[in-house]
Amino acid sequence: PPPAPGTRSSAGGGGWAASGSSTTGMALGGGGGGGGEGDEGGGSGLAGRSCETSRILKCLVRGSLASTERRHLEIVERHAADLQRHGSSFRALSPEERLQRAAQMACDMASSVSEDLPGKVCRLLRRMAGALDGPLERPVVKREAPAMCDEQATLRKALRTGLAHLDLEDSSTRLCIADVVTHLGSMLAAYICAHGSLSSAEQHAEWRGPP
Repeated sequence: PPPAPGTRSSAGGGGWAASGSSTTGMALGGGGGGGGEGDEGGGSGLAGRSCETSRILKCLVRGSLASTERRHLEIVERHAADLQRHGSSFRALSPEERLQRAAQMACDMASSVSEDLPGKVCRLLRRMAGALDGPLERPVVKREAPAMCDEQATLRKALRTGLAHLDLEDSSTRLCIADVVTHLGSMLAAYICAHGSLSSAEQHAEWRGPP
């Protein structure tokens, strides 16, 4: 099977190349022996075997890449289904229970970041993204200051903490949170499109909860 994302995939590629070089070298060696006395037919057989070896190696690499792509797609689809499930479960809770759940997730996120557990950080990000609401319209009339324990503000702050902790240059990390960033991006894109432009959306959105 192909190497797991982010785990020395370049070394895996080198393995294929080394195998190809070794196999091609064997074919070259065999051809050289057959044509050692100046037989031109040996040279043509050598070229044929070299091309065949190259074709086989290319087919193997293409098959490996296709298999990896299918596996990655299955992972992203499973994660996306989990995100939607977490969101439905969160919204089924009472306001008090949602507040408690958000506070618990934020506490778990702080602990996971402190202990440097990127896998758990990714799972928590998925739960939080499912529970997060999109930006709200800023009210025309100034309202009373929100309670300090605003669940959505708690979730947004914890989301920023988790995303800032991850190494987004790592391919396995990007794969793990592909559903999260896609979900958040789609919410923001829908809001921006409803206002016609980013600047207009920024003027009308009420993004910030309590500090």
